[in-house]
Amino acid sequence: MKISRENVFHTETVLVEAIKSRDVKLLDNILHDDLLFIAPNGQVVTKQMDLDSHRAGEMLVEQSCQPLKK
Repeated sequence: MKISRENVFHTETVLVEAIKSRDVKLLDNILHDDLLFIAPNGQVVTKQMDLDSHRAGEMLVEQSCQPLKK
C-alpha cells in the first residue's frame, strides 16, 4: 500500500489536534499499541503512560510547530 504525502500531512494534523484537545479516545485509536518514545528527561514512555498523562491533564499543548510545506 502506498501512502501519499497528503495522507501523512492529514494524519499528522489529526494527531496534533487530538493532542491539543486531549482527545484520549482518538489518541487511543490512532496511536500504535507498541508506541514507545523517549521524553526530554530520558524517560521511556509507553502508549498507556502517554494516554494517562493526557487524561490527568499533565500535558498541555497549545501550539505546535509549523508543518513542512507541501
